[in-house]
Amino acid sequence: MTITRYKTAKCTVERPLHIGCPLGEGATRLAEALSASALPLGEAFQLRDDLLGVFGDPNEPGKS
Repeated sequence: MTITRYKTAKCTVERPLHIGCPLGEGATRLAEALSASALPLGEAFQLRDDLLGVFGDPNEPGKS
């Protein structure tokens, strides 16, 4: 889960939200709230992607 968190959740989901927060004049509390939802979302995305990569039909998710 640690690898999943840093591989996808933080880099792909959380960090872009943090970058956009100051651009949209977001407050620190907003960044914390975004992290609270972004990390589980990113982890779920990566876990699903891994499962599809191992057990998925190559014609469905587009993975070999």
